[in-house]
Amino acid sequence: MDAKIKRKYGISRCKSYNVGKLIGGKLYIHKSEILKLQALFHHVKSASRELPCGFKYEVIRIDIKTLTEVAFINSPDWATSNEPIVGDSAVVSIKNGTHHVKLNNMRKTNAQIYHHKWLFVGDSNEGFNVADSKKRSLTWLKAKGTEKNSSLIGNSNYWDSWLHQKGLQPRIPLSKCVFVVQ
Repeated sequence: MDAKIKRKYGISRCKSYNVGKLIGGKLYIHKSEILKLQALFHHVKSASRELPCGFKYEVIRIDIKTLTEVAFINSPDWATSNEPIVGDSAVVSIKNGTHHVKLNNMRKTNAQIYHHKWLFVGDSNEGFNVADSKKRSLTWLKAKGTEKNSSLIGNSNYWDSWLHQKGLQPRIPLSKCVFVVQ
């Protein structure tokens, strides 16, 4: 399935590490995959020491071109969502051996989301069904066709509406939603 997605849509894991989503020289990976990046492990570990006590994160973003920045990003619905939300982040900048931390809050409305969740992990990852995530990518990419909505699909409001309009499974499947009846 990877070959089909790559051939037809040009989407694949980072070639250098065989895991991760590469965008503009920055590698996005799930925290469970960090040991697969031996060349970057100590760099990320050093940056992680600067995190505020108790800071929770799922995604690590590493500037692999300059090694001057590592971001630790919370994704509150990572475990349940097909396209998880980009949450609060702690960005550690590294310059001349000095670390500087900047905290960023997630958008409170129309949150940004991640697509192609399977790119963030290897095929053996047990945190979610990687094969289903790949199928999800193929399904919505086929439905998208030649639509020019690339600048909009990273916004949760647009994405949720678009999925509904196309008759596709919601970002957060109903089977994973918790309903409280009082």
